[in-house]
Amino acid sequence: MTTYRVVLKGIREGTDHENLLKEFAELFKKDPQALRPVLTTTYFVVWRSLEKALAADFKLVLEGMGFICEIEAEQSPGADGFPAQRSQRIENPTSSPSSTGNVSSPKFCPECGTPIKENQKFCSECGTKLAPPQS
Repeated sequence: MTTYRVVLKGIREGTDHENLLKEFAELFKKDPQALRPVLTTTYFVVWRSLEKALAADFKLVLEGMGFICEIEAEQSPGADGFPAQRSQRIENPTSSPSSTGNVSSPKFCPECGTPIKENQKFCSECGTKLAPPQS
């Protein structure tokens, strides 16, 4: 099965780096200083093993913040030469920033940050029981 990863390739010219760092840290509930190296890298895998539609939504969120992103196909986790470790992704993202317009926010496991599908009862990565969808 083909899955997809979202890769940061840089920052759009004219983007306020400090504001971008703040939004990015809020999105992932992380300390902005811990994420500062992301601002200077030219290749950073933000997320992997996504369905194509979810990768596209997530890319739109990041581009709305000011990042330059790409979606790359992967045949199976770890088969691309990257270690399949949690350290390759930033865990526990929240909803998308309001500046991204009407893009629906991807949903994530509250324990490990893995993307989850609507009506999924357990996380496919860590097995955490997920709360039922709210009406």
